[in-house]
Amino acid sequence: MTRTCFAALLALLSINTFAADLLVTNATLWTENGPRLQREVLIRDGSVVRVARAGSVKPVAGTRIIDAHGDTLLPGLIDAHIHLVSGVRLPQGFDGLARARVSAMQLLRSGVTSGRIHLWGLVTAGKFASETRPETSSAPRLVYGGPGLFGGQPDWNADDGNAWGVKDIADAELKLRRLRDGGIQWVTLHALDNFAPGEAPAIVKYAHQLGLRVGAQGDSIASVEQAVALGVDSIEYLDRGAATEYPARLVATLQARRKSTFLVPAVGFPYRYAAYRQGRMNLDDARLTEFMPPEVAEFARRALHEDQGQPIAYAPEWTEVPAPTAAKFRQLAQARLSLVTGTDCGSPVHIQADAIWWELESWRQLGVPVPEIIEAATRRAAKLLGDPAAGHLRPGAHGDFVLYRGSLADGPLNVERVRSVAKGGVLFVDEGRWTPPRSPDT
Repeated sequence: MTRTCFAALLALLSINTFAADLLVTNATLWTENGPRLQREVLIRDGSVVRVARAGSVKPVAGTRIIDAHGDTLLPGLIDAHIHLVSGVRLPQGFDGLARARVSAMQLLRSGVTSGRIHLWGLVTAGKFASETRPETSSAPRLVYGGPGLFGGQPDWNADDGNAWGVKDIADAELKLRRLRDGGIQWVTLHALDNFAPGEAPAIVKYAHQLGLRVGAQGDSIASVEQAVALGVDSIEYLDRGAATEYPARLVATLQARRKSTFLVPAVGFPYRYAAYRQGRMNLDDARLTEFMPPEVAEFARRALHEDQGQPIAYAPEWTEVPAPTAAKFRQLAQARLSLVTGTDCGSPVHIQADAIWWELESWRQLGVPVPEIIEAATRRAAKLLGDPAAGHLRPGAHGDFVLYRGSLADGPLNVERVRSVAKGGVLFVDEGRWTPPRSPDT
């Protein structure tokens, strides 16, 4: 990987000028109360300033106008469980920060304008946050989760590791202060069974006192029960056990806590991974390696083909979606819990370029109505992020949107139908092409 390639990648990421006014007109505007036909949205200085019937706004000179032709205008999508690591094997010389830059641009290109990082090393997270701080950088607007705290692993303390252990409560409090001081907003607890008595409740209590929000691993029914008892803010993953459903009493408890506990099932990943192992993925899709230097992209394409027959240690050796997955997801969705979209992108072959659309389409295939899916990917996920300006397109909102070809009700939810993407009033995808703005000096 040459210095020239790194410089080019960083230049793509670090755009630092606002565009002129941006007006999208003749759109079908998605709202939580249903679609609104023939609407227009005006964005100025990075925020929505007016929403009106098409033809109502008189644009000033220099306004960029997009005629939506009746296509669907959505708020920017939110991925509440992101890893900025590649979901494919890459050369060792392509380091973690370079991989994060590619992953971030792939997310934004797909329509993800906001998200939450799950488990990241404190040093790399800090560097990445610094270089993407401008509102107009080519990365989603991110809430950062740092190293997760793992029970029963007191010696896991690598400076830039994404998993830390705790020796005792005092050590846990020291680590939580370090996370807060490093700009981290979320901490996730893993291996809840392995914490010493009293450790996990003390960690959650002190994290909340510091203003940190807390997630917990929820890939077993027992861990979900523990997470609920701890009063965490989010529970990650679906149960991976053999049970066909969650206990009714546990679902009732989650219903009682629906205003304070978000569930992030990341159900698209097993469907994506099964499609890969079964040969139903196009491994040569250029999107999967977009923004990589040519030699890295070629390495990644070969790796996708070479690794297709290999099982992974990350999860059970899936060649198909585990049988209970659909039933348990439907149970949670039908209980009207606070489910939000999070992809777990960066997991094996779950490449950021289209991960959010695998998540959305998996929800649709599992019977969730499209309006509910979009609610989970926008307004409700914005509540998890704690960002009142995300997830909607009313005046005062971030100037973030996805212009989607046709109606959401027609056919599968597909990244190929993403027509335009803007973040903070800056257009990054125009008519399906990545076209980030240039500084006036370039």
